Amino acid sequence: MRISPFPTARAMLRVFAKALILLIALDLVLLVTGVDPSLAITRVNLWSIAGKAGIPRLIAPSVYVRGQLPLDGQLAAHTIAYMPKAADEFRVIILGDSAQWGYGLNPEDTLTEQLNARGLHMNSGKRIVVFNLGLPNFSVVRDTVILDGVTRYQPDLVLWFVTAASLMDVHSDPNSVNSDLRTFFHLNAARLDSLLTRFHQEWFAEASRYYGVVQPLPFWYAVSAVREQDALPVWFDALLLPFTDHTHYDPYPVAQRMVRKLIPATAELYDGAPDANILPNDSWAFLTIGQTLSESAGAHLLLINEPMFVGSGVHSDVNYTASVARTVYDRYRQALAQFAQAHAIAYLDLWDAIPPDHFTDTAFHADREGWALIADRLGTLLENGLVPF
Repeated sequence: MRISPFPTARAMLRVFAKALILLIALDLVLLVTGVDPSLAITRVNLWSIAGKAGIPRLIAPSVYVRGQLPLDGQLAAHTIAYMPKAADEFRVIILGDSAQWGYGLNPEDTLTEQLNARGLHMNSGKRIVVFNLGLPNFSVVRDTVILDGVTRYQPDLVLWFVTAASLMDVHSDPNSVNSDLRTFFHLNAARLDSLLTRFHQEWFAEASRYYGVVQPLPFWYAVSAVREQDALPVWFDALLLPFTDHTHYDPYPVAQRMVRKLIPATAELYDGAPDANILPNDSWAFLTIGQTLSESAGAHLLLINEPMFVGSGVHSDVNYTASVARTVYDRYRQALAQFAQAHAIAYLDLWDAIPPDHFTDTAFHADREGWALIADRLGTLLENGLVPF
């Protein structure tokens, strides 16, 4: 006969009641301190155990419904967290989208690693060490959140690549914040809310809620500190990366590259489109926030207009690509240059610095040779002290 560990039913109830009281007390402590244990645990990884110094780029969003780690978990697994800044190091971080992240490229072919492979040095003799903090999808708000999290790693220079798409305004184009970005903002809500409050940009939260970009929090969030359980499966998968991460991309087929695609008569962004009319819009304020964050960390900021495919042939006299009309993009370039000048932000326009035949599957994804041209250009500017600070 099986014997119960409890002498009586009353004793069993007392034990369970005490356990429940302890759980409630622990939950209250976590609520008051703002700690979500399911998010905190995502900072744990196995890169050291595997004898590796982290991953050289952030983990891209997966096909999971919530397939992302929160930013602190991402940074904890990144190479930058495993490399204390050396006395002879000039530390550069790159912000941007999937192009700078290196979509379709092996790690060693990305802009970041091509710059590192050049063994660059400042005039002062300091070694230039570059870290890839780009992440797929376009959003200057998302980039600002990443910058806020990475400043503790003591950058000296921030190279921030932007596009017209990353500067879209959620007011005029709610679809500019896709599902991956919504997940990012949700998982990093505390840091985002802090930024919006510190820099008086509460409009973004209000607009996001109004347009359904950010969903209202479930009612039980007010009483439970364990909220982001969906991050745990992603974290568990990430634990295996040090032992299984052998990402390899084959060269993108020439026959399917951008130069082989026809340009339509009407681009997605055309004159008169609601999200193409107001330049600058409210989202551009995050460029000045990025400038302030960089300066507060003792770093310079160089804003870079990202290289873009420029099409030819039928309709190319009207549209640069299927995405944007010439008049709209020209107006954006002029507005961005004027905005940077007005706010004393160092600015570099590289929009046509990569020849069309080096673009692969989108107007922003280039091959190794295309990014080598950008690495050469930036390397020369850095080594000769010509970056416009």
